[in-house]
Amino acid sequence: DGKVVSLGLPENNVAGTVPLELSLLGTTLLHLDLAGNPVFNIDEDMAWIEEMVELRELFLHLCNFDSNGITTYLGNLTKLEHLDISYTLMFGSFNSEVFKSLSNLHTLELGGNVYNEPIPDEIKNLPALENLYIENAQLKGDLSFLSSMEMIFELWIDMNEDISGTLPTELEKISSLASLSISECNLHGSIPAELQMLTSMQQLWLYGNQLSGGIPSEIVELKNLTTLRLESNRLNGTFPMSICQQIEFATLGTDCPIDVDCICCTCCGSPCNRSIIGTTDSEVTNESQPEVESIIRRIALNGGIEFINPRSPQSKALSWSIMFSDPSTIVYSSLVQRYALATFWYSTSSIANIYTGPIGWKNATGWLTRESECNWFGIECDNRGAITRISLPNNDVSGKVPHEIKILADTISYLDISVNPISSKNLELSWIGDMTELTTLDIHLCNFEFDGLPSYLSKLTKLEVLDVSYTLFFGPMNG
Repeated sequence: DGKVVSLGLPENNVAGTVPLELSLLGTTLLHLDLAGNPVFNIDEDMAWIEEMVELRELFLHLCNFDSNGITTYLGNLTKLEHLDISYTLMFGSFNSEVFKSLSNLHTLELGGNVYNEPIPDEIKNLPALENLYIENAQLKGDLSFLSSMEMIFELWIDMNEDISGTLPTELEKISSLASLSISECNLHGSIPAELQMLTSMQQLWLYGNQLSGGIPSEIVELKNLTTLRLESNRLNGTFPMSICQQIEFATLGTDCPIDVDCICCTCCGSPCNRSIIGTTDSEVTNESQPEVESIIRRIALNGGIEFINPRSPQSKALSWSIMFSDPSTIVYSSLVQRYALATFWYSTSSIANIYTGPIGWKNATGWLTRESECNWFGIECDNRGAITRISLPNNDVSGKVPHEIKILADTISYLDISVNPISSKNLELSWIGDMTELTTLDIHLCNFEFDGLPSYLSKLTKLEVLDVSYTLFFGPMNG
């Protein structure tokens, strides 16, 4: 009958403000996808949402929709089945009353915003919910909420450092759970043997916590398990041989071989992209690495304070540099470059969401391997091996640009990190002023926020090409 039922414009440079007139389609539109666009709505600008009462799917991922917490207009969409408002600017409360009427939701994506509170009862009690993604959102609390989510199929809540406590034994009740990712949180205690009851489990990511003790042999009962990531914890002992013999893993990572003796692991340590096949004991243990650590500590931008927190990107980059450097062939300039890039990677990757998975960027070929940094994806060097270009547009680069990027300032002439959900504001952007050799800087469609154009740009006297369009530089030109 000619009625509009679907409107899909993802990653299409749709800008400006969504007009209230969109609500004229509210009685017919079933599918609306504006994800990945620089469209900008604030508070009352979103009033059109509550009129879209027939919507089954709403995708606003990576749109600049700014409200005090999750906008309450969503509470009127009672037929909604899939909602993605991840990496918007809905910072604040969950506004839990929104979810009381959304009983048809089966997939909910809320990651990349800042909530500073536990997952509310109204979300965990959604009767049809099967897939929940709230990564990198400053969640608080423990995992006790899991016991009431007996229908959940996939749950990812990575990179929430205020999620603490232990893995609850009540997990055994969730027979439907096939994919669980709680990496880079603050869990402690042992891995419970009750995990053996999760017979649907296919993927389990628990790396980057403080789990301790041995790895339970009961995991052998998880016959469908293909991915198990346990590295960067405090686990120890021998990985059970029975598991090695009966489960064929696509990815199995532990802190081997130093803390965990594992003959069937596909990778060791963090990040878990390092194959141990064909690696000698001397290569793995790195017994003579003090020189590497000494060099990096000498170039540390904050005098070493940045290494106090073992979970900081700088600490992780230091640990990686120690593990992946051969002291007999150290090249100072290369070591410094690799540390700067590793800090950049740890600051801007490993964002788990439905699009990227827990691995982070769309393309990270070569990154954090022993291969020359000049061969890493998006990196170019001159004939001396000095990095001259970083080009990572539209690559799901997230988080914040670390100040360590200015370690490369003397040689980089080209920097393109455009069309990425990376976000920094005010003083966090001061690194720009140190990139004095740049002739090209492209940061369009990044969530960079400043009161007008950043004054740091005035120091880039060699700049020939500058693109800061569709950022959040709202205010004066600061001429």
